[in-house]
Amino acid sequence: MLRKSIFLYSLLFFSFCFGVVESHSQCVRVDNLKTNSLTGRTIAVYQGTDRKDDLPGVSIVVSKETKDDRVVVVEGKTDSNGLFAFSDISPGKYIFEAFATNFDKISLRLKITRRSRNEKRKVLLVALGPTIPSGTDSCEGYVTVEAR
Repeated sequence: MLRKSIFLYSLLFFSFCFGVVESHSQCVRVDNLKTNSLTGRTIAVYQGTDRKDDLPGVSIVVSKETKDDRVVVVEGKTDSNGLFAFSDISPGKYIFEAFATNFDKISLRLKITRRSRNEKRKVLLVALGPTIPSGTDSCEGYVTVEAR
């Protein structure tokens, strides 16, 4: 029994090290972005080019950390133009995640604040980079906040 367990763990370790097991990249940003709305646009960015394409069908998940777990507050997909908008989000600190097939996942901390009367609405620009075959470290994605 012990030999079988050692063999299975060795096989798993070997597969992981040599890329036999498929993995998906994830860009984790430690930025604490501040915004006053949960509205934005997703685009695809490609290393070494200025190309930026609208990216429809991106999954967006916003969750709140609790003492023991994460609770999803809102989730949805971007429209055919890569746009998303969620309303009724209370001010507070959240985890924002964006992911799509064949693109790196982005995860970051996001603080949503109340918008003052004179303040412009802020929107998120979420850029996802394509997943690169294992063995390369590509994290082209980023998130910025723009005033509108």
